[in-house]
Amino acid sequence: MKILAFDPCSTKNLGWAVLNNEDLVIYGTEEMTDEAPIIQLHQAVQALVITHNPAIAVMERSIGAGFAPVREKISENTGAIKLSLSLSGVPFESLNTKHCFNVVIGKLTKGEDKKKKTIEYIKNKYKLKYINEHEADAVLMALAFLEEL
Repeated sequence: MKILAFDPCSTKNLGWAVLNNEDLVIYGTEEMTDEAPIIQLHQAVQALVITHNPAIAVMERSIGAGFAPVREKISENTGAIKLSLSLSGVPFESLNTKHCFNVVIGKLTKGEDKKKKTIEYIKNKYKLKYINEHEADAVLMALAFLEEL
């Protein structure tokens, strides 16, 4: 199953990854500009859908605690991604990041950094030299989705 996964941006960086089952096909980051980011998100999602023809898309569920203006931007950008996927006919699921982490990597011990541990896990699993936090979160979403099928 080909999965297109997203870590929706709050302001600048949309992390994405394409997996074919557990095989990592490609990953990247779309950097949003300050001008028309919702249109830019739509165009980026459309290009990824056309290029990779996913069976499903997964993304971070944009709810929870945190700095209200950041949560609002993530919600807006997630809505733009969902609209773009809907217009393309691609079904999607929204997943809780903490749950995804627990399913794929396991529970954190006190003092551990979730972002750092996610990057380390994905780098080791796929023998990557570099992956940023947004791309790693996108891969994590896809792996958790597959784990729970």
